[in-house]
Amino acid sequence: MPSGRSDTVSPLRWKQRRRQKSSKPGARLLGRCFVARGPLDAELQTPRANFKLVQMLRATGDAFPEAADDVIPLITQEPAARGNTVFSLRDADPALYKLAPRKLLDLLDAIVGASEPGRVYGLKIVLDRLLEADPAVTSLPKYQRLVLAAGRDV
Repeated sequence: MPSGRSDTVSPLRWKQRRRQKSSKPGARLLGRCFVARGPLDAELQTPRANFKLVQMLRATGDAFPEAADDVIPLITQEPAARGNTVFSLRDADPALYKLAPRKLLDLLDAIVGASEPGRVYGLKIVLDRLLEADPAVTSLPKYQRLVLAAGRDV
C-alpha cells in the first residue's frame, strides 16, 4: 500500500549540484557511487536501512539541507526499542544542528513517527542539542510530539 511518498528518489542528486563546490574528494566519490547505483524505491526501504541513510546524511557536511530533502522520504519509522538511528545523531557534528535545524527535526520525526511516549532512547539528548541550535523549534508541533516520545536519558 503506498505511503504517500514519491515512488523513486535519487538520494544523492544534491551531490551533483554540489560537486564543483565540494572540497572533499571523498564526498564527490560517495555521490558518484549513489548516482550510478540508480534511484531507490521508498516502498522497499526498511527501518534497518535508516541507520545507513542517516550515516550518509551525516557525512554530507554543507550539502545536508539538499540531501535531507531527498533522503527523508526514504526513512521509515523505526521501532522505539531499536533506537540506533536516533542514538547515532546524538554524536553528530554541532555544525549539522546549526546548518539546518528544521530539516534535522523533519528527519527525527520521520525516524520516530508515532512512537509511544517515553520510549525512544537517545532522543532527549538530540532534542536538547537541536534546541541549543535553534530555540524557535520549541513552538513547532513536531518538536512537542518528539519531546513526548523521548525516553528519560541520563
